[in-house]
Amino acid sequence: MTEKALAAEGHVIIKTDEYTLHADTAEVDLDNNVAQLRGHVVIEGNNQRTEGDSLWINLDTQAWKIERQATKVEPQFFTEGVEEPLYLGGREGDYDPATDILKVLDGEGTSCDLPNPHYDLQSKQITVHPGDYVTFEKPSLYLLGHRIFRYPFNLTMSLKERQQSILPEFGRDDVDGYYLKLALLYMLAPNSTGVLRLQETQLRGLGLGFDHALETPHHTLGFSVFDEPSQGALSTRVNDTWRMSQSLTSEFSNSYQANSGYSASSSTMSNDLTFRSAEASSDTTLGFTQSMTDSDSGSSGRFGSTFSHSQRLGSRTTWNLRSTYTRATFSGSEANQDEELSEEFELRHQANAFDLDFAMSNQQDLSQTSAGGFYALNRLPFLSLTTDSRKLGGWKAFGRAYTKMTLEMGRYTEEPDGTQVSRLSWTGDFGGSEYSLGPTTKARTTVRLRQSFYDDGDAQYSGYFDGQLRHQITKTWTEQLTYDYTATRGVSPLRLDYGGQSNETRVSFARVVPDRSRFTIDSGYDLISGQFFDIRALGELRTSEHLYLRMQTSYSIQLGQWYPLVLKVTQASAHSYADFTINYDLAQQQLTTVSADTDFRFGPWWRLEFVGSYSGFTHQIDQADVRLTRDLHCMLGQISYSTYPRNFNISIGIKAFPGLERALGIGGNGAYLPSAGGGTVY
Repeated sequence: MTEKALAAEGHVIIKTDEYTLHADTAEVDLDNNVAQLRGHVVIEGNNQRTEGDSLWINLDTQAWKIERQATKVEPQFFTEGVEEPLYLGGREGDYDPATDILKVLDGEGTSCDLPNPHYDLQSKQITVHPGDYVTFEKPSLYLLGHRIFRYPFNLTMSLKERQQSILPEFGRDDVDGYYLKLALLYMLAPNSTGVLRLQETQLRGLGLGFDHALETPHHTLGFSVFDEPSQGALSTRVNDTWRMSQSLTSEFSNSYQANSGYSASSSTMSNDLTFRSAEASSDTTLGFTQSMTDSDSGSSGRFGSTFSHSQRLGSRTTWNLRSTYTRATFSGSEANQDEELSEEFELRHQANAFDLDFAMSNQQDLSQTSAGGFYALNRLPFLSLTTDSRKLGGWKAFGRAYTKMTLEMGRYTEEPDGTQVSRLSWTGDFGGSEYSLGPTTKARTTVRLRQSFYDDGDAQYSGYFDGQLRHQITKTWTEQLTYDYTATRGVSPLRLDYGGQSNETRVSFARVVPDRSRFTIDSGYDLISGQFFDIRALGELRTSEHLYLRMQTSYSIQLGQWYPLVLKVTQASAHSYADFTINYDLAQQQLTTVSADTDFRFGPWWRLEFVGSYSGFTHQIDQADVRLTRDLHCMLGQISYSTYPRNFNISIGIKAFPGLERALGIGGNGAYLPSAGGGTVY
């Protein structure tokens, strides 16, 4: 040891802010604060472990270089996208904390931890960008120690893109027939990456396309192209976000699709352009949309523009301005154009004792064709004042009812009738809070009153009452009685004020044992129609922490018949899940449908999933989706089959870079196919 250097032998341990270093020998340059370690070298930290023969590290910057290295990178090293450790070996490894990039020279990469890995990618240089992607420079793919092929380009495995593969996907469906599909990532530059899509299908022929993304300090650009020459099918898509300044951005999108390989040819193009400005006290948006469709049966087009501005005047006042213009044209129709313009202005102010709202709106049918059933309610102008108990210092009507009152004044024009009228109205809401009538009884009442006057001499009055009484009969039994009443009197020239009526009462009984069971039954009576509501019954039972039962049905007093019985059985444990729903028609004494959703794991390697439904009317399976998954240590193999749409698929994926897992069900979205028949379910 000297004043400028330190040396150590044996089991040497050096700790820094980020890493713990192990070696047989170590030398530290105190002037430059760098260390050289030799022998069995291990560097641990930052969710990675690297072993090698010789290590150089800058103790200030944490940059390091290691020779003849083997690195294990844990999933936590990446911000997302990696679910298994990566094992990188090579002649030399370099890590630069300034760019947060790890480079491995003359290396091989795999996520298989076996001495002889199932697969690996061998490359002159492997570059790891945490949270973004891993790039292999023109790698060779080895399976079970045998070289399969060499990629003619750099292979990039994205940590964000969920639709990627290094092995093709094979299957069969009704649209493509037998198919072979492959999605490969590529990188033209660190900020210019994409996905190359290749497919060969039995019925549609060759398909070729790409999705490309370009990132610059001010632009985010994405564009996609996919072509099926034998089908005359081409689709393109462009998306661009331009950050012009800190407050001003623009967004542009374009899509085009053409098909000529079917019985009828068609083409569709759409464009959207939006400018946005976000300042400290205002937000402004200006947007344009345009679309065109041409087909053998006709053509159509649509154009629209929208302008909106929101201005904040302090903390209590805001005003908003909005204008929208739309024009639609259609060929082959008598009313071949629809053109509308709408403008709206709103001002809102929050005072201590009230809220003030002022508005003006006008919507016009410029084409004068009333295509599409044009309707508009124009306010020229409208003013409202609203206050409540909170703004009135806690004042409550009758000393106990929470109160909210609104006064409205406005001039209205209703189209297409051409009705013009002024209206003055008052609305009062009272109550809504729950209060106690004793140790086991609680009540809640709500009242709404509304009075409107019109300058043509008409007037209208409406009232609404809702009451609820809940009584705890025993520790587990509860009774609830509700009553609703709505009435409207007088005449209104505006559709806006059309009101209905109701006069009904309902009663329900419930028995609840927490975390164990629940049973409810309810019905009611409509005093206007003089008819009873259906009796509804629902029972739930949890027999154990793994088994749940639910049963529900209803009975029509008016029709004197039962509605279908629905029974749901759910079983869940650490290694299995099964959910069955059975519908049984009590009136016809017939099984109508059975739906099932199951997921079973057989040991550590096998998983079987099923989604399906059976119709008791057709005595056939309406839908069946089955997927069998085999854990191949570092890979996952899947075989799946679907009856609707009919599809058979075989795929193998790497666990470290998971693709987009397709949900079982209609369209791969986990949806059930509804069976024929059935009945009312509450």
